[in-house]
Amino acid sequence: EEVLKAVEVKYPAIRPLLKVKKLEQILQLGKFEEAEKIIKAEPDQDSPETWSMRTTMADYLFARNRYDEALDIYKKLFAKYKENPPDSIRDFFLNSAYKYTQLLSFLKDDKGAIEAYRRLLKLSGLSSEMKRQSQYELAQLLVKYGETLTDKAAREKTFAEAQKEVEALLWTQDIWFGHGVALLAHIQVAKGDIDRAQKMIEDYREQLLNIDQQLQEQGQQDGADYSHLSPMAEARYQTGCLLMDEGTKVLDGAAAISIESKRIEEEDRGADLYMKALNELVNVYVQYPSFAWAPEAMAKCEQMTSRLSEMGFEVESNITPAQRAEVAKKQFQTANMLYHQNQFENAIKTFERDEKVFTEQIPEAVQALNTVARA
Repeated sequence: EEVLKAVEVKYPAIRPLLKVKKLEQILQLGKFEEAEKIIKAEPDQDSPETWSMRTTMADYLFARNRYDEALDIYKKLFAKYKENPPDSIRDFFLNSAYKYTQLLSFLKDDKGAIEAYRRLLKLSGLSSEMKRQSQYELAQLLVKYGETLTDKAAREKTFAEAQKEVEALLWTQDIWFGHGVALLAHIQVAKGDIDRAQKMIEDYREQLLNIDQQLQEQGQQDGADYSHLSPMAEARYQTGCLLMDEGTKVLDGAAAISIESKRIEEEDRGADLYMKALNELVNVYVQYPSFAWAPEAMAKCEQMTSRLSEMGFEVESNITPAQRAEVAKKQFQTANMLYHQNQFENAIKTFERDEKVFTEQIPEAVQALNTVARA
């Protein structure tokens, strides 16, 4: 605090930023009532300086799961400045606008989040990284929302907007390029065109592998695991799910065929699709154990293996105890990281999912129960 006072005396122009830094010292301790008193003591309650303090408090309220209070501040901020905040608080405004989209998404207000993303992307001053990430996340939400629509015209309009946002990402080969390719394939699946979705992933496979290799090399330099960011993991997971869904449809249909030769033919076709799906999904959890959908990939492999065995097909289990242990370790680490970032609800959901999938990992499961209790 003494250092901040000295800086304030020497550089009075950065006083607004220093006020925020001082407020953060209190907010980091969870002293929200004290922070509120400091804000209310400001002489001009409608100044950009005071609003920057309020938005900072909203960010900390969000981090501590006090969502209604954070929402109230964000809404008042946007009502005040619309899309034209003063330059002195533009960074605060942009960060708050992004966090507002995250809060609405977390609260499952998809329509509200979509509108919030649209407003965010109209703002000037967005960094290239924030813009590309927001375009991808908006497209994700549009696809998710579009899949719930029953009106064909509204559904197609929503998917078209999602596709437009994703296609804007394909000019630069980075993480968002890779995730965009996987999402484009998802859009084709949602439209019912599985063949086009598979072809799309194949057409971009070389670029996805290149990004994957860059992540591996960067991870080796940094001593970190970046496999959870891999667009190839997402693409292979997407492909495996497509093949599994198609194989399930074929096998379900085969069960109703009375002509034995035709039924056997369809069962073989369904089994072949399952085997191709297994190849993709096994690679997901073996090569990318920290990928968010690795547990689901493993569960889907177990489901397919079980069904094929029941039908008389010889299928060796693709999941070794060591592989399960590695996936469990990475997933519990991710959940623990969320807890230490004060994302308690996300941490609880992740821990609960992992405990159901990895009940045999006793040490990690016990530790997870203790963490959930603390959260």
